[in-house]
Amino acid sequence: MNAGRIAGSGRSARRIVRSATMLAGAAMIGIVAGCSADGTTGPRAPQPQPSAALVGSLLDLTTTTLTSVTGLLRLSPQPELLRSVTVDASGGVLDIPETGLRITIPRGAVAARTTITVRSIPGLMVAYDFAPHGIKFAVPLQFSQDLAGTQMKEGVVLSGGYFASDTQLLPLLGLAKVNEVLPARVTDGRVVFDIRHFSGYMVSTNRAADSDEF
Repeated sequence: MNAGRIAGSGRSARRIVRSATMLAGAAMIGIVAGCSADGTTGPRAPQPQPSAALVGSLLDLTTTTLTSVTGLLRLSPQPELLRSVTVDASGGVLDIPETGLRITIPRGAVAARTTITVRSIPGLMVAYDFAPHGIKFAVPLQFSQDLAGTQMKEGVVLSGGYFASDTQLLPLLGLAKVNEVLPARVTDGRVVFDIRHFSGYMVSTNRAADSDEF
């Protein structure tokens, strides 16, 4: 047998091996595709996909950006205080005189009788938790805080801050991570800003929170 015939025989053998390997792989793919999770054969049932609403909610949770701020502090710590008022479409007012807070609920803010509750966050921070959580208002409420009894200094710019949970506050350090920073104005010794929904609100200064502890 000469060298050419041996080489031709080698190439033929390799083609046969490759063909057999391809057929075996195709057969295996067919077997896997035809099997269900419990080992029976047949078409695989379509897998349920998450709804667009759920996907949107998950994206909202993962893309929320928190802003670190320093809170306006009181001259002396305040205990936790709780106040409520029930209003209807005509509106109303909720005061906590001990902390200097006044919430004005304008006409048309709510469509039906609603109980508004405010809890002052104990300590030095000018911060409050509002309920019912998640409620939205057709007309914004007005948050008004008396600056007497606070560590307000000349030249400090104040803002409102919305926080979704008390866990975003470090009252002992006067720091917070807020979901929204709201424009505020100071008039007649009070800082005022609008509230369009609940949960928590605080008064923050123009100094960024850069503590490594938060």
